[in-house]
Amino acid sequence: MRKALRSFRYVDVPFLAWALASALAMTLGSEALARGSLGDAMAWAVRSPGVFALNAGLWLGVCLLPAAARSRRARAVSLTALGWLAAAYGEANYYKLRYRMEPLLLSDAAQLGDAMQAVTGLALDIDVLGLALLCAFFVLALGMCAALVKGRRRRAPLLTLAGAALLMALPGLCTFSGAQGTGLYDLAAHARNEGTLYAMLAVENERRAARPDDYSEQAVAEAYASLAQGEAVQDGPNVVVVLSESFVNGDWLGQYVHLTRELTPFFDELCAGCLSGNLYVPKLGGGTSETEFEVLTGVRSAYGVNPYAMGLPPMNSLASILRAQGYEASALHWYYGVYYNRYNNLRMLGFDSFRTLDTVERAFEHVGLYVSDREHYDAILRQMADTPGRDFVFCLTMQNHGGYAYDDFRLSLGADTPFTDELSEETARIVANYCYLLGQSDAALRDFIAALEALDEPVVLAFFGDHIPPLGAEVYEELGVETSGLLGHLTPYFIWSNQGNEPQAQDLYAYELGAATLAQAGLLEDPFLSYVNDLRLASGQSLTGAGRGDSRYDLLCYDALLGEQYAYALAGLSPENPDFQIGGPMELLGFDAAVVGDAVYLRPRLAQSDQAYRLFVNGQAVDTDFVTPDDFPLTVGCVMGTEPFYNQTGEWTFDSAEALLAQSGELAAETTDLAQEEFLLSRKAGGYALYQSARPLAGAIHAVTLDGERLEWQPDYGLSRAGQYSVDGQGHVLLALDTEDLEAYFAQHPALLYDFSPREEAR
Repeated sequence: MRKALRSFRYVDVPFLAWALASALAMTLGSEALARGSLGDAMAWAVRSPGVFALNAGLWLGVCLLPAAARSRRARAVSLTALGWLAAAYGEANYYKLRYRMEPLLLSDAAQLGDAMQAVTGLALDIDVLGLALLCAFFVLALGMCAALVKGRRRRAPLLTLAGAALLMALPGLCTFSGAQGTGLYDLAAHARNEGTLYAMLAVENERRAARPDDYSEQAVAEAYASLAQGEAVQDGPNVVVVLSESFVNGDWLGQYVHLTRELTPFFDELCAGCLSGNLYVPKLGGGTSETEFEVLTGVRSAYGVNPYAMGLPPMNSLASILRAQGYEASALHWYYGVYYNRYNNLRMLGFDSFRTLDTVERAFEHVGLYVSDREHYDAILRQMADTPGRDFVFCLTMQNHGGYAYDDFRLSLGADTPFTDELSEETARIVANYCYLLGQSDAALRDFIAALEALDEPVVLAFFGDHIPPLGAEVYEELGVETSGLLGHLTPYFIWSNQGNEPQAQDLYAYELGAATLAQAGLLEDPFLSYVNDLRLASGQSLTGAGRGDSRYDLLCYDALLGEQYAYALAGLSPENPDFQIGGPMELLGFDAAVVGDAVYLRPRLAQSDQAYRLFVNGQAVDTDFVTPDDFPLTVGCVMGTEPFYNQTGEWTFDSAEALLAQSGELAAETTDLAQEEFLLSRKAGGYALYQSARPLAGAIHAVTLDGERLEWQPDYGLSRAGQYSVDGQGHVLLALDTEDLEAYFAQHPALLYDFSPREEAR
């Protein structure tokens, strides 16, 4: 027993010294990488010694944990690995702060897949030298620990316990109430003032502290019962809400550069004749989903966690409210719907359908890197035309999404430089690109409004920017863009009707916009949104960032998002739509078919002709467009996406290929003699040579025969032997053949391409 106590009291002083040095280095190093400057990190440490010590204490807690290891080598390796982790953490913070104006948050773990896809479109100039220097510092730990720690190998449990105690005690001290005067939403300012680790933990503490002191079923019931029921017109207008990605008008940019022309003349003229003003959005330079959440639900996203990232519970929204009044509630976003978990979250908000790039197969017009605003507006008009009743359409555009350094539109598209300021080359390019995109948005909006004016049906349109453009921290600094306080959170909005408008100016918070839109449409029946609208009307123009809620509003918001939803139970609300369909209704009308070699090629006839699909053959999703005699008797349908499938049709059954062909229409093909096409040798591999057609030849459904025998299709990355073919994303045919003299080979072995793809005009 006495021996055990002596062991417990043992403190490895050399290791403690190295852990302290490592913690200081991790704190300074990670902050230097996050800020892009070691000087800035050191200045922060001198300016704010208290929070620096708190951040260092958190790192120290982590660094003390390896004292539990008996081996000096294990301790050294652990400290080295922690150093690399700190470096990666700092670098990741740098890019999140640069592109999203907020540090890493614990809730980002739920969006890791989104982040991995997003970085492919960003210009990542990794600070290799900074990372190398920081990592080199920790590599020295391997030798230093071995040199400093003498004697027998012993664990130091007291140090491990001290580390655990620090990790238990210090996170609770990271609070926004103890921060240096910046608001909750300005997380980038918190990261600069209190450090990235402090800011991350403060967000979690804020969320945990959000529960109202009086939260109970009775308190919620009393609060909800006190709300007045609104009224709705019997035959309301269509309601369209457009979230315009990164949209601001020329007035915003004109604060920071000297413009030579108007950037958004149509938008400015339209706003002068209807309800319009500034919209206070939750985040600066990013955070689309939080603005989206507030507009749709009327609930403030002020709980230190992205509601979409955590996964929404069923929540009442514009979609569920209008669906209950007989509206078709659809959302569309010509980008990938997996971001922000929208495929689940929009179901919880009560939408009927959600269309994205994952759900369609057709060519889109792009402006810059992303699908144009005009394509989004055309889709809204098609949705309203295809629906017999009234529509609620929520549209998220993508055209103006940052970053803006992927091109120079002045060179590629002949865009102008509509400002006279002497800016750095990179800043001038980014600002000029953004000005060009704004002009394209303004022109598309003009044509969209003209189309809405020509409709016979009444329409109310709410249009807003989700956040200021993410020009980048360096550009913000050079232009002098205000990134803390009120200005960085203001974007423009308007609410317009094709039935007539009156000029009215009022600045709103994002969570008030949905209620204001329903009020303008005469559809404000929901008690909660009616109360939000009453708060808006009673409080006037002043925006401070603190919001215009009260204790009753806060109680009901917490109950809906993080609580037990007592109010929903009291009101009998079930916002989730069990019939929600990704890509809209997926209905199989039949097939067109053609025989090629030993296979029957199929094109399903879907009610929505441009819907994305995969064949579902005998209970399995396949990546090919044909069936073979081995598949009969056959059950075949269509699915969307991968398991679990986004959507699915019913299945058809056929006893034989003859029965399938008898019940199918003709699948016509354009046949190309490949001997007449130019092919380029792509590579040689064991047993085969790979050729690529010089021009695109094939579309969505295709087949290749050689001497009348069908070649085996493979994805382009799966070609591994002679007798296979593929088609790349641009339509080039890839042939894997056992010859290096293609011309002579084709002379003896006729090769045909069957292209079943529909012509573009037929779509």
